[in-house]
Amino acid sequence: MATIIDSLFLELGIDVSKFSKDQQRALEKIKQFESQTKRAADKASTHVKKVGEAFRDITDDTSVGRSARRLDTMAVKLKSLGQASRVSGGVTEFDNLLWMGERGGDAPFNYVILAQPANAGASFDAASWQIGWSNQDAYHAGYGRLRIRPTGTITNGVFGIRAYGQSGNYIDHWWTASTIAGYYFDSTTPANSHGFVFLDPVNGVDPSAYPSVTGTTNNVGSPIKTLSNAFGSTAGLQTYPNAIITMRVGTVPTFAQDPVYGIGIGANGLRPAAMMAFPEEFVVVDFSVSGSSMGFQASGAELFLQGFACISGNSSAINFKHFQFSGPQLHLVVDGVSFPDAIHMTNATDNAGPLEFAAQNITYHTYTFINGVGETNLINGGLNQFLVHDLYTTQYALTQFCSILNSNRSMNWKDAVADVTAQYCDIVNASGWSYMYLGGFAETVGPADSNYEYRYCNFISGGTVSGQYAAVLNQDNGTVSNVYMYRCTLNGDIQIGANTGGPVVLDDLVIQYNNSGNLFDILGGAGLVGLSGLPSFVTYGTTDPSGTGEECLGQTGIINADGTLTSAYAAYVGRRGAQIA
Repeated sequence: MATIIDSLFLELGIDVSKFSKDQQRALEKIKQFESQTKRAADKASTHVKKVGEAFRDITDDTSVGRSARRLDTMAVKLKSLGQASRVSGGVTEFDNLLWMGERGGDAPFNYVILAQPANAGASFDAASWQIGWSNQDAYHAGYGRLRIRPTGTITNGVFGIRAYGQSGNYIDHWWTASTIAGYYFDSTTPANSHGFVFLDPVNGVDPSAYPSVTGTTNNVGSPIKTLSNAFGSTAGLQTYPNAIITMRVGTVPTFAQDPVYGIGIGANGLRPAAMMAFPEEFVVVDFSVSGSSMGFQASGAELFLQGFACISGNSSAINFKHFQFSGPQLHLVVDGVSFPDAIHMTNATDNAGPLEFAAQNITYHTYTFINGVGETNLINGGLNQFLVHDLYTTQYALTQFCSILNSNRSMNWKDAVADVTAQYCDIVNASGWSYMYLGGFAETVGPADSNYEYRYCNFISGGTVSGQYAAVLNQDNGTVSNVYMYRCTLNGDIQIGANTGGPVVLDDLVIQYNNSGNLFDILGGAGLVGLSGLPSFVTYGTTDPSGTGEECLGQTGIINADGTLTSAYAAYVGRRGAQIA
């Protein structure tokens, strides 16, 4: 399984439709690229590392549902942090991935390669969405994931990608990349160091000294063994500045570098800034021995986590976070990290869960990509337990392809959060509350709460308890503007704060609700209401000229346990709710 070297937001302000003949030929070219990716790799250990950064303004208007209001017009390029390698036939072969995700526009999109170096071996795992795919089908097929498999040295190689909408509108993105073999250490300016340090929890051996001489080394054949060596047994120690720790198969235990805050990752260029699993190997990180408050405290500006499972936690902690991003982070990628039965807290009181974005006092987190993160079977977490992520003081974030199964509480956009999208996500709980949460409280530092987009998501809260929510929009009842929910499927009610500035636009939804005739709870206002009692800042409707948007509302018989439409509503597949046809 390959990993990310760079993650990409393309914020498409476009309307979408058919392909021209040229576009069809381009898609055929992608298929040809895909068939060529099994080529032999160069015997030298080559790793692609991103060296160029690109930011591009988009001038097209964004259309989200019926509102056709503009969200924002910047394409955000996330800096390269991760990379992967795998062994095939005795030759070390490195797969490098660029994930693509769109805020705004009309999903799903189609991707075409415009340019690449001759020896880059680039292709999309899946360039377009296939009919019948679920969200998780698309993620595991690699929809929108560009795979780069270099067969030789690349120096400032030029790459170009075109993302097409459904009416032929598109946006182009260009960047440059170069290869690096192993880990480069700069003794004069350690913060300029970069590259890959391999860790094998079974066969590795911790060296007696850290790098001290300027140069490039490759330890794939002589990996280190422990996180203690990777990050230092005590806080403040310089180890492998800015390295990407690449873990081999097995269980990797954490340790309490700090008795409260656990392991410091990033640490201002003194220690590694990334952790990832070696591709196609199953890596488990065991948090049994951790700080009393968290497993990792991440303070670096550029951070990357990819491809491993997190189990256990500090059993004596009440409010345990696996990763706290104390930041502020400039670019952050979390991809393919899972939390199966990670820790079961009985009475969390202060923001406990997997990925905690701490509120900032000076500046705030920017450009965050959370992709394919899963959590299962977290029960009875207390009122301050969150699922997958809890974002404070954050701007420009995309959460996509995340899956939460049978776990209570909520996935949070908490307070002082702006310009964020959740798409292709599944929150499904057969027996209790599970929902998407928007806080709405203004922090001392951070953007004004605005521009929230939800699309193609399943928010399935189990049971039939009155007032059991599938979505909470502005729970703190502060001033929140521009909330768009389009083509989502919900089982449960929607809570909306009465002080929300609006607009709140709800289009083409499927809602199976619990309160008899009252699917909305207007917090601090009218309380339980139906469509006719909605505040003026809320609109409910459809982009489909053949209907009203109310065709898939009711208390029973609309959706199956997984959120798919029942046979009685099959005619609305691809028109209402999260299913894409």
